[in-house]
Amino acid sequence: MMSKETERTFKYIENELSKLNLSDEKEANEALQKIIEEYNKDPDKHLNDMIPETELDKADYLISQAFEEENGNKRTKLLEKAIQICNYACDAYDMLAEEMPNPYEAVEFLKIGIENFEKHYGIKYFKENKGSFWGIMETRPYMRAYAGLSIILLQLGSYSESIEKMEYMLELCPNDNIGIRYRLLNTYVLLERFKDAKKLLKKYPERSAFFLYTEFIMEYKQRDYKNTLKILKEAYKANKYIYHFLVGKDIPELTDTSYYSQGSIEEADIYIEDASILLISIPTISLFLDQNKNVIK
Repeated sequence: MMSKETERTFKYIENELSKLNLSDEKEANEALQKIIEEYNKDPDKHLNDMIPETELDKADYLISQAFEEENGNKRTKLLEKAIQICNYACDAYDMLAEEMPNPYEAVEFLKIGIENFEKHYGIKYFKENKGSFWGIMETRPYMRAYAGLSIILLQLGSYSESIEKMEYMLELCPNDNIGIRYRLLNTYVLLERFKDAKKLLKKYPERSAFFLYTEFIMEYKQRDYKNTLKILKEAYKANKYIYHFLVGKDIPELTDTSYYSQGSIEEADIYIEDASILLISIPTISLFLDQNKNVIK
């Protein structure tokens, strides 16, 4: 997922290109290279020199400052000011909701930001751009806030509502740049909605650890042990650390899982956190794995 800082960089480049109003592709590419070269000489200076033109630009500037602010009170004030300037600046709602001690209040707060975004852009905008969200830079804060909302709903046990939110996100962005399909699959399997789970697996035919371990749990829940063991072997090859966790072995807790590689401890930590509610629902899985430990040798 692209970071907020990277998004600001793209915004800067987009603004600089738009000033030139070039129609020739070759000239545009040459201009782009020059802009990037100039930007790379002093990125911070160019970003700080950007003049916020719209209410959203002004709010986004404050949100970027809040990302860098370590003092909680100062960060909150920056985000609240951003919302006062632009009431549909969804990143500000998302960041403030993360710090709210009451999850019920966080849900209602996020819904306000999401509704304000929807009112500002209107039904026509959503119809025309459905399927292209996230690819359009201005929709990313909305998608992040929507993802945050779906996660809190999961934590509150509002599974059906959370599923509705996640399914809608995949309609807006079938490419699923945020990775919401993984939590959706976990929730389908948790609720034993196996038909929906299989449809999702078919729609996204990847053999990642995120999918394989949840598919393994689905087969285990259906007591199809032959297929369960077959998928377990594949899942172990994808990431052995998740298997170690399931059999009760300690794995290092990491503070930063912003980036991960396939088969890494970081990937395992992300899966364990995202699938935590599902994993709690299968207390006998470690016994099953112990009885069939010869499978992965």
